[in-house]
Amino acid sequence: MPEDDPSGFNQGLMELGALVCRPKQPKCESCPLNSRCMAYEEGVQSEYPVKKKKTAPKPVHYAVLALKDDKGRLLIEKRPDKGLLAGLWQLPMVMLKERSGPKQAEKAIREEYGAVHLVQTPFHYKHQFSHLTWHLSLYEGWAGENHSWKKEMGRSFRTGWFSLPSSSSKSH
Repeated sequence: MPEDDPSGFNQGLMELGALVCRPKQPKCESCPLNSRCMAYEEGVQSEYPVKKKKTAPKPVHYAVLALKDDKGRLLIEKRPDKGLLAGLWQLPMVMLKERSGPKQAEKAIREEYGAVHLVQTPFHYKHQFSHLTWHLSLYEGWAGENHSWKKEMGRSFRTGWFSLPSSSSKSH
């Protein structure tokens, strides 16, 4: 690589790759570097570049809780500071075993949040990440004023009851 013009050298290599040494149908006969190319010498240039096969996203199933208290406030939680969607607020989510039915989901929710009153809604949503597919099922629930949490409400992240703004006021 010439020390006086590394960017020109780099640009030349990119042009060579775009016009001559292409992944499909390389033009090796017209390449100025074919005398130094091991793939051309061995006749295997059409096998390059080797592409890795994409792994299928892992499916993960969650029960999402729209859990209200006796004052109509909604329980939300803040995700951990590290990891996927770090620091974002969300409705509580409980990971389920694949193909869990409503009874297994309600059991998992009660193990995490105690004896809450639950109703499964018909709302299901699939969210695709590059490496994960979230399958979300919504459960509405209610926890009374005297509700005693089965596990400490902080878990590994913060939770709290929040009132949602009302859209019933008129704006002029």
